[in-house]
Amino acid sequence: MIELTKELKLKYDTDVELFNNQIFELKAKSIIAKKRLLSENFIPYKNGCIKEDKIKFVNQFIDFLSDLTLFPNDEIINKLREFKFAKNTLKWFVNLEEILNEINRLTNIDGLFFLPNSFLFAITNHLKIKFTVNLIEDFELNADYNNSETNIVFKDFVNRYKRREYNEIKNQSGKMDDFEIEMNNLLDNIEIATENNKELANKILLQSIKGNTSYYCTMLDLFHCKGISRDKIYLELFPLLNLILKDYKFLSYEEFYESEKNIYKSNYNRYKIARVKKIIQKK
Repeated sequence: MIELTKELKLKYDTDVELFNNQIFELKAKSIIAKKRLLSENFIPYKNGCIKEDKIKFVNQFIDFLSDLTLFPNDEIINKLREFKFAKNTLKWFVNLEEILNEINRLTNIDGLFFLPNSFLFAITNHLKIKFTVNLIEDFELNADYNNSETNIVFKDFVNRYKRREYNEIKNQSGKMDDFEIEMNNLLDNIEIATENNKELANKILLQSIKGNTSYYCTMLDLFHCKGISRDKIYLELFPLLNLILKDYKFLSYEEFYESEKNIYKSNYNRYKIARVKKIIQKK
């Protein structure tokens, strides 16, 4: 890690404290979510049911289930399979310990400086959003909005966001359900990350609800290095992206030499660097 100035050291120490607090909160929420999933009596899903019944079924889980995306185990996965959750949805469950191992590995690279809490924030929100959007789409819960097709959460959030703006103008706190509280907290965090740029924060969240989490991927490009090239860091980020980006193809060493060697002159590392840059520099 880079030798830090006094100001950067203070910023880093504050970020590490937030990082540890975030881990604690993630674990605490997962315990509550797991208890709900395994103990509550949910309406079962029936094949061929009408859209309204599908919405009722999904709404049972929408306010808490994403809290389990970083804590998969056989008990949780098997329970979700009982509820007909598709493999396409369950693929977004990634163990928190694997993520932390990657962040810790990056932290120990000489010459690299990044804020671990920002990385964990980006990864967590990416996975939660992808899980939620895939859940909705796998149960075919689409909706029409402004003459185009989207998912029901996007349409629902637009209405909730209008209510948020109205409450801010009136300087009041409106009544919110658990899902709306969670969405407002997420928007608050994005506003902080964008230095209170409300327009940009709203744009990012609306993109996210449609399944576009590119903003969170670009947060992984927010690092500094000294005595080491940025390409070296992109190379080191490859395993992390391979772990969390389930809708991208990352070639293994064997796959690369079977199909892509001519493009990158038989250099697998060059392929990995280019793959990472293309993803995390995408706006």
